[in-house]
Amino acid sequence: MPSRKYEIERKLGEGLVLVKQLEDQLQANKEIVANIRITIQNTTKEKQIRKYEEEAQKAEAVLMEVQAQLQQSELKLNQLKREQNEHIVYPTCPSCKNSGNIFVFQAVTTETTINEHQLSENIPTTGTGIVYCIKCGHIIGTTIREKQK
Repeated sequence: MPSRKYEIERKLGEGLVLVKQLEDQLQANKEIVANIRITIQNTTKEKQIRKYEEEAQKAEAVLMEVQAQLQQSELKLNQLKREQNEHIVYPTCPSCKNSGNIFVFQAVTTETTINEHQLSENIPTTGTGIVYCIKCGHIIGTTIREKQK
């Protein structure tokens, strides 16, 4: 009987060792699975981050394009303002029907006061003024002159 008992205890011991090995292996596998899950989450996050970075780069490119268009528009607007202020020509008085350079830019608020009969020329005067016909005195309108660059 002792040999039978010894044999059972030996097999039980081997079984316990095997159970312990399987538990250790199960724990190791759980850690591997947990690491794989973390890797998958990190990979997913990295993909999302890359996706957001790509979207941010696209948005930044669009923003830069819009800023460039805005800058071009501002330059064009400033050029148009300069041209408008530099080349004011009224060919015919609506009141007396006289034509030619018969209009005066009378500066109202300016650094220097000047009357100028050739409005198409560059006038170094700045400020807000009125434009009127020198023959009949009809006020054509007001205008703003900017300093020449």
